[in-house]
Amino acid sequence: MTNSSGLVSNIVEQAIKHQKHLPEGTRQIFKIDARGQVCTPLLENKIKLQIVTKSEGILSADDVHIIRK
Repeated sequence: MTNSSGLVSNIVEQAIKHQKHLPEGTRQIFKIDARGQVCTPLLENKIKLQIVTKSEGILSADDVHIIRK
């Protein structure tokens, strides 16, 4: 994943935008398709941490799924 910062920004932007229109208590889940990409476990954790931090509590690490296979 060469442009992980762009990916993080897009997900956070979508989560914040959608949160305004969802009923309270609704959970958003994002799936990142990393099949065919070079994505180490360290990079996966970094991406999840950045998403959680930048989403200001809207998303947790459990809400972000990275598909490898």
